[in-house]
Amino acid sequence: MGTEPATPSGMSVRLFCACRVVASFLLGGACLLWLVAASLPAARAAGAASRPVTIQELCLLLRGGYTGAEVLRETSGRPLLEPLDDTAQRNLRTAGADQRFIDALKASHPALTDAEAEAARQQQSAIDARTAEGKAAYVSRMYEANKQAFEAHADARKQDALGQMAKRMRGQLVALRDDHLQPVGDDAVDSKKLFAFYFSAEHSRPCRQFTPTLVKFYQDFAPKHAAFDLVLVSLDRSAAEMESAMRQEAMPWPALAFDRRAAQPNLMKMGDGDLPRLVLIDGEGRLVVDSYADGKYVGPQRVLDALAKLAAAGGG
Repeated sequence: MGTEPATPSGMSVRLFCACRVVASFLLGGACLLWLVAASLPAARAAGAASRPVTIQELCLLLRGGYTGAEVLRETSGRPLLEPLDDTAQRNLRTAGADQRFIDALKASHPALTDAEAEAARQQQSAIDARTAEGKAAYVSRMYEANKQAFEAHADARKQDALGQMAKRMRGQLVALRDDHLQPVGDDAVDSKKLFAFYFSAEHSRPCRQFTPTLVKFYQDFAPKHAAFDLVLVSLDRSAAEMESAMRQEAMPWPALAFDRRAAQPNLMKMGDGDLPRLVLIDGEGRLVVDSYADGKYVGPQRVLDALAKLAAAGGG
């Protein structure tokens, strides 16, 4: 008895198409880079070491973990684009530099004159413009050549980008609107990649003491980081008590609907222990930082400090 030939599933076809698009893109990119590298004159390569270094570059290297000696070695032979004035020194110290580094920088990296600095800026601007123009033209050609596959791949990636936590929160959240709790739309949830869950109860005095601090932090932090949100997980005795607490404390963040708590057993388990408790979770449901350290309760401020550090490091 004959058998029908196996037909690849839709997922396999999409995966194959996506792999083909990515492979084509990478191969084309490698060719482009090779052509650009081959066209650079030897004199340009020899002069790269003398390209002026900016204070911002030095700060980035220091923040990236380089020691002062390593930074000086990596930028050896490169003059400073800006003067090493009080503002520049203050920025370097903020990035981790000490006075020995600043003194050595003065001795080994003389600042350009105003005319030299302006000429260097214009030269770099011209290089950046040519690079951006070439990249845009290449991407445009690649897109037109693989338009259909790119669009299918983009749709698949959009669905994949919806992390586990966003999926779990869809249809589960409420927020105060017009002085009443109303459902939060899924669109607002889908864009979030980092969730801080706030386990709190109005009858807990430590919670009432900490909530104003959290409100102030949230009002400053959340508008600057669209991929982040904070969610109240109430441990109050009733839905009415939760709503009253949100209103009295003027909580600007959403809350897990009181009647949906039983449908989130894993999330509710995270709230076991001392209150108030903050738990920071990434989009895939992995723990980032908690109000506990090595099994000991250290308080929710630990999570706020971690969020501030992540934002400062570009984790926003």
